[in-house]
Amino acid sequence: MSIMENWLAFQDSLENTAGLYNRDTSSISVMAVSKTRSVDEIIEAGNSGLGLFGENRVEEASEKFARLDPVQYPLSPHSHLPRHL
Repeated sequence: MSIMENWLAFQDSLENTAGLYNRDTSSISVMAVSKTRSVDEIIEAGNSGLGLFGENRVEEASEKFARLDPVQYPLSPHSHLPRHL
């Protein structure tokens, strides 16, 4: 399945689920997780309609930030540091 096909299937599922809970899909934000994905895949996702991307791997994010227009393909860097108990 292509990125576009997956996105369209997800949107259908989101609309159905939102309807069950009387939610308007325009009030729901979807963030695509772009870790391990290539810049070309992110561009394809953006061209398919996705508009918000998340990245939590600093090394990958720095390459992607450098190659993507931050206005057209916003990446949201998040980090998680495991802690030992």
